[in-house]
Amino acid sequence: LYGMFIAIILPPARENRRILCLVAISMAAGALFYYAPLLREISPGFRIIILTLAIAGIAAWLFPTEPGEPASSADRRKGLTNKKKSPRDASGRHKDAEGGGV
Repeated sequence: LYGMFIAIILPPARENRRILCLVAISMAAGALFYYAPLLREISPGFRIIILTLAIAGIAAWLFPTEPGEPASSADRRKGLTNKKKSPRDASGRHKDAEGGGV
């Protein structure tokens, strides 16, 4: 099971330092929750929930994506971005522009 997890995580971590950093933070936080006396008392299911939400929040705060920046390397290879497309007519003008549609 751990071998499959490592096989999933290592290739993207080699390409992206953000992922490598988050994996290291996740491992350290998991060890803290396992070995710290008070945190060890939390049930394993709640530990996973707490760690998932906390690490996802930390990741969003530390590594925000800019509008138009690909969310992942797979999206970058496919040419996908976070940009929202505006409604345009056939001439390329915005539909809400004067004389141009809606």
